[in-house]
Amino acid sequence: MDESELKALLDRKLRDFKERDPIRGRLLEGEIAEWASMVPAAPDDTVWEMLYSQIQSIARRQKVSEEQVINDLFDPGSVNSFMMLIQLA
Repeated sequence: MDESELKALLDRKLRDFKERDPIRGRLLEGEIAEWASMVPAAPDDTVWEMLYSQIQSIARRQKVSEEQVINDLFDPGSVNSFMMLIQLA
């Protein structure tokens, strides 16, 4: 998958999560925004660019595809630790 397809996948997974669990979905969005506001980045970097960098790091370390990382982040067993996984990347 190219970067734009990966972004679309992440957006779709987040949207689906918010539809299934609106409260936790909004909390996750807030946590992502808060994390992005504290991460050192170039002034013109988007939240997606910051997340993508972390996704790439996780994929390299685990020797899996970036698509697999996104799917794993939204797996019911790991969505509760989504931000921890991103922060530790």
